[in-house]
Amino acid sequence: MNMRGVMVSLLLFGGAAAAQPGQIGGPLAGYVYDRAASAVRPVRGLPGAATLGDPLALGIAPQAGFVAPSQDLAVLVAADGTTHWYGLSGNAATEVTANGSIETPERVVFSPSGKAAALITGHRVEVVTGLPAKPALAGNLTTPIGSCEIALAAGANRGAARGKACAAASLALSDDGAWLLLAAGSELRLIGVSSASSVTLMTIGPAVLAFAPGNHDAAVSTAGSLIVIRDATGSATQQPLTADSALGRAVGVAFSPDGGTLYAAGSAGLVYSYDLAGGTGVEQSSGAAATVLEPMGGYFRLNEAGSGPLWLVVPVAGSPRVFFVPPAATSN
Repeated sequence: MNMRGVMVSLLLFGGAAAAQPGQIGGPLAGYVYDRAASAVRPVRGLPGAATLGDPLALGIAPQAGFVAPSQDLAVLVAADGTTHWYGLSGNAATEVTANGSIETPERVVFSPSGKAAALITGHRVEVVTGLPAKPALAGNLTTPIGSCEIALAAGANRGAARGKACAAASLALSDDGAWLLLAAGSELRLIGVSSASSVTLMTIGPAVLAFAPGNHDAAVSTAGSLIVIRDATGSATQQPLTADSALGRAVGVAFSPDGGTLYAAGSAGLVYSYDLAGGTGVEQSSGAAATVLEPMGGYFRLNEAGSGPLWLVVPVAGSPRVFFVPPAATSN
């Protein structure tokens, strides 16, 4: 079912890759957190001719930052450890008030549409809903991870020792903020945010996870296998899609905004797309050293912004394209 090809594309913008309506207009492709500059930057222009814009005025010097897949919100951690929430629009970032006591996160995992977020610090997971306009603490879990900590930290080495025993742990959050998926150790577990109760869905090795936007379907990439779990919170029916050794080192998996296509990325730059309705897959090598696969408005991001090029995927139906954005002149 796989069709192989090698394609690094510097393409002009196509209608199929347009940013989501009502979120980003004109020449803005999205926003990224630039770790090298400790800043949120807009991505300006069109695929093949995009650049990183000047940092947005924030009023704080962030030490870590996380941008929602909806591209309308950023969660930033200041030098004093306080957490700040900023609405993003055009060239402006406007701070919004969060309701409830929210800890300084080491990592933030957004739901697929950016309507909810999980803030992770060691064993503690705080779930925030009401995004982007009214962030509010909806759940606080202190024990679901057990002895396995998720410490993929915002800083270069922060939390590395703490997360060493479970570096492969992965977490996904449903759009309604009601359910967490956790892959840690040898189990894939479904956790209810309100009850903190959990059930094991399957036995797996290291994996990357994603919920589908707007429902409770989920995807798992583990040991070269790509699997969809239909209604993970109900029947939890497993639908194997493909097995490919090139996906053995997957760094991310994500659904398209309409849920019709599933994407996966490997550390060597493999980008795989699977048409869930048509039952066909396309596998391509991007040439990028991928570290993540994160939804970014109408695109997917393959790495962090910083000193090197930013690699983005245009999810054109049947043939995803990959392009790069040069690093900002001020990045080191």
